[in-house]
Amino acid sequence: MKALVKASAIFLALAFSVNSWAYMLGGTDVGGLDSIIGTASLGNSSDAQEEAWVESVLGFNVTFEYKNDGAFSWNIVDGETDVYAQLLDSDPEFYLVKLGGGNFLGDTHVLYDNAASLSYAVIDLLALGQGATIDIARVSHISEFNGTSVPEPGTLALFGLGLLGLMVAARRQA
Repeated sequence: MKALVKASAIFLALAFSVNSWAYMLGGTDVGGLDSIIGTASLGNSSDAQEEAWVESVLGFNVTFEYKNDGAFSWNIVDGETDVYAQLLDSDPEFYLVKLGGGNFLGDTHVLYDNAASLSYAVIDLLALGQGATIDIARVSHISEFNGTSVPEPGTLALFGLGLLGLMVAARRQA
């Protein structure tokens, strides 16, 4: 019985430790802020060059899914001044934002982990380290990699089944 209580406590702690912060755009939940994985200045790079750079940063092969070359509808999220959201085409695991249109204080290519909501890119302009030289109109294009439609809750369900299996095994031993 003690093992069952202990396993239940661990499961509940893990279930509630998931970050539930989400940004809203009107009435739409666009997820949380996406994490920057890497930055570089690649110049006027091709799709193949960007894919090679993304693979070098991640350490594994990716699939180029889609490139948005300017048909953007970036919207500032509710209650923020520097956080923007953009609907993505292929629900990618990763996306690259290319900044163009002038000199910058930092890198022009920014790779994001799109874990919060696969349908939206959610970026914070201040996190790019460009200071006052950057605004959302300087986004040249967005390249999407490893498009997927696999929902994250499946991972949590699989983890829960594993814990259930451990509890059953512990009960059989007692």
